[in-house]
Amino acid sequence: MLRVSLREQSSVSITIYDALERVVTRPLVGEMESAGEHEASFDTHSLPPGLYSCRLQSTGGAEMVAKMVVMR
Repeated sequence: MLRVSLREQSSVSITIYDALERVVTRPLVGEMESAGEHEASFDTHSLPPGLYSCRLQSTGGAEMVAKMVVMR
């Protein structure tokens, strides 16, 4: 589960990368979201255990990168 807080209405994209910076999935692409708290989820069952990066970008200029670990 990814939690995001937006200051203003924005078009939001979330991209998940593996340790080699390859795109693994895009659970949220170009969705218009209102200001406030939001949650996004995606299925990790098809991903092998390891370290991943989650990158969020919004049209409001916000950008965030977080590290995630998938464990079994």
